[in-house]
Amino acid sequence: MKFSIYRYDPDRDERPYMKDYEVKLEPTDRMLLDALVRLKMQDDSLSFRRSCREGVCGSDAMNINGKNGLACITKIADLPDTVMLRPLPGLPVIRDLIVDMTQFFKQYHSIKPYLINDEQPPERERLQSPEEREELNGLYECILCACCSTACPSFWWNPDKFVGPAGLLQAYRFIADTRDQATSERLDDLEDPYRLFRCHTIMNCVDVCPKGLNPTKAIGKIKELMVKRAVCRLGWAIDLDRLSWKCRRGLLELDIVLESFLRQRDSLAEEELAALGELLDSGQRPLGRRQGFERALRSQASQHRGAPARRLIKENAMDKKATLNLPDGRSFDFPVMPGTIGPEVVDIRSLYGKSGMFTYDPGFLSTASCNSTITYIDGDAGVLMYRGYPIEQLAENCDFLETCYLLLNGELPDAAQKKQFVDTVIHHTMVHDQLTRFFTGFRRDAHPMAVLVGVVGALSAFYHDSLDINNPEHREIAAFRLIAKLPTIVAMAYKYSVGQPFIYPKNDLSYTANFMRMMFAVPAEDYKVNDVLVRAMDRIFILHADHEQNASTSTVRLAGSSGANPFACIAAGIACLWGPAHGGANEAALNMLEEIGDASKIPEFIKQVKDKNSGTKLMGFGHRVYKNYDPRAKLMRETCHEVLNELGLHNDRLFKLAIALEKIALEDEYFVSRKLYPNVDFYSGIVQRALGIPVSMFTCIFSLARTVGWIAQWQEMISDPEYKIGRPRQLYKGAVKRDFVPMPKR
Repeated sequence: MKFSIYRYDPDRDERPYMKDYEVKLEPTDRMLLDALVRLKMQDDSLSFRRSCREGVCGSDAMNINGKNGLACITKIADLPDTVMLRPLPGLPVIRDLIVDMTQFFKQYHSIKPYLINDEQPPERERLQSPEEREELNGLYECILCACCSTACPSFWWNPDKFVGPAGLLQAYRFIADTRDQATSERLDDLEDPYRLFRCHTIMNCVDVCPKGLNPTKAIGKIKELMVKRAVCRLGWAIDLDRLSWKCRRGLLELDIVLESFLRQRDSLAEEELAALGELLDSGQRPLGRRQGFERALRSQASQHRGAPARRLIKENAMDKKATLNLPDGRSFDFPVMPGTIGPEVVDIRSLYGKSGMFTYDPGFLSTASCNSTITYIDGDAGVLMYRGYPIEQLAENCDFLETCYLLLNGELPDAAQKKQFVDTVIHHTMVHDQLTRFFTGFRRDAHPMAVLVGVVGALSAFYHDSLDINNPEHREIAAFRLIAKLPTIVAMAYKYSVGQPFIYPKNDLSYTANFMRMMFAVPAEDYKVNDVLVRAMDRIFILHADHEQNASTSTVRLAGSSGANPFACIAAGIACLWGPAHGGANEAALNMLEEIGDASKIPEFIKQVKDKNSGTKLMGFGHRVYKNYDPRAKLMRETCHEVLNELGLHNDRLFKLAIALEKIALEDEYFVSRKLYPNVDFYSGIVQRALGIPVSMFTCIFSLARTVGWIAQWQEMISDPEYKIGRPRQLYKGAVKRDFVPMPKR
């Protein structure tokens, strides 16, 4: 029997690795634990927890071929020829397959796993009726093996806040026990957005429990009690049976609404509470977005103060239908899904199953490929927001790493969080020494983007401990490595192309200052950091950090949907960004200005642009999404002024030419009627040129900045329980079936 086993000895190994084994089994070896014991005889350095062999103590819990289970009750006959064994995910590894369960038992201890009864202790045991005792079935059998909690993504991300499936199952075991008198106190202890409502009922815990228990059911019962208690306290006239059913169903959308309610119940106005009451009592599914719930709730209540609260239309838009009438007389209804803001979408996932037809939308002009909470664009209004924050505010008040934290985590960091985040990034700025030799395989005149695609893709050959996309620790390490190493790799690509020695990171500098030093310093001279130029580069990074579901982001998501490792996915995004219609637009805009050459030639150039037969295009104007002035372009225009003033280039020829061209284009009815406004690429090329960045490096800078957005989008997709491998369909217009013709008869 063959094994691939996770090995890690902190006293010996720098990082974990997988080791292959082959062991000869005896006929008496029936369970996986038997095979491990025999393997231990071959390699006594292998560490794992042995057990009672009866599935009672739960000591030998581990991840078996991607699914948590107990080695002592896993039959060898049910396993494939090669078995992959890893420690339980989400917990620190002590050694090999042994994990540190301190945090797991800390959460278990927090629910007070013992009877609380203030009555005088009886002389004999407290008896229950058969009906009361039956309520504990499926609860008391838990052996605390941690298989369920370590299969839960919410526990991976919040092990210190979320009690976890095992802890909540045990909490309900005592809540349901009629001999316990602390139900109210136990519910008070769990009334927290993290401790209970981080469970979103993805059922991983049920799938892996070796005892066949259902933690999700117990958690639903606690939610039911929690919300019923709140409803009764507020005196709402709500159909409690229907609400109880929804709690037990554990709908993600309801969880988020209830979490928001519990978190800010005391701060809600009377009208808001009334609106929430109607929302909970409705038969529809609330919107699954916390921020949207709060915004819509307050908006609805403020519009109807003093009047009976109405149902929140925005939150209950799932009852809206779009009807498709086909030429053959068939008619189908499809649900309309709302976003927190922006256009609603028609959910056509069931279209083919209902009608046998596909939709046709080349370029995805009218198709939403996913749900996302990261970036919002209103192209008509010229609005761009990261996690709800306008780009103007972020560019003015944040540095790039603060923006990275926001994109990855959903909230701006406090001082301690930012320091920890920055320290972690700094820790990963160096690249593997062998990777530096990888550059020598490229020609000196290779385009830096070709080098960048190859080197980033090759990272997966150097960092094996961050390739498992199902392991949150691996995903986090990969994210930090990519953000930290891209400046180093981009600078190395530039240095290699110009024949200069590599400059290694100097981690007492800021992220952006460090990058500029690696780009422009030489060993023979001291490099002085110019704060104005560093701030300009930092702003370029912020403005390019993410931009919704563009071509490269969609490429990263599509590659990631196949299960590809994060380095391969980011390399795919870089390759897509290299296209001149995407990342090369700022280079094209700069080349256009060079070709115009002088402001006096602008009228003739504009005339050629209007002539469809001339082939001349106005680069840096217009955008697939923006039908107004790109908000990033305004900020880049300001940055351009700052940089040129700092460098004494007030009369820069290209900048003056750009200003003149912009003025004419914005006043010309031809361009105004077509909503061709300047985009971010129009000025970013001038700024980068002033900073000393060659044109060939423009898209590399873009890739560096966009990496954090790609990672955030990739993480969001991986964490989505509904995500599937991307598989667009087509309208086939090729040949119909025909018979093969032998060569002599063709």
